[in-house]
Amino acid sequence: AALRRAGVRTIGPDDGSRRTASGALLRWKTLRVESNLQSGEIDLIPFFIEWAADSQHPSTNAPGGCAIKDLRFEHPRADELAAALRNLGLEASVGTADQVRIVAVVQTPKGQIELA
Repeated sequence: AALRRAGVRTIGPDDGSRRTASGALLRWKTLRVESNLQSGEIDLIPFFIEWAADSQHPSTNAPGGCAIKDLRFEHPRADELAAALRNLGLEASVGTADQVRIVAVVQTPKGQIELA
């Protein structure tokens, strides 16, 4: 409702589900934000997810030991991306680059790695 009041066009909510390796059923609803900043399969505008009350959140049994130390977004139209994210109430590190990328710096038990 807040997104609609801000004039942001959304798609959904859509139902989703999958079975875990143990056979448990995870269920959720997603709400996507309409975006003209997508490049190929990469869209840096996030979607929103609401886990079903009867589904165990995947983080409760995910492997531990790692932490995200930095997360940044790169886009040829960085100013537009930053403005779109702010319109969603999100502050993020956004830089200008030739290609659209998400870059995460992760601290692991074996040291720091960068995923792009």
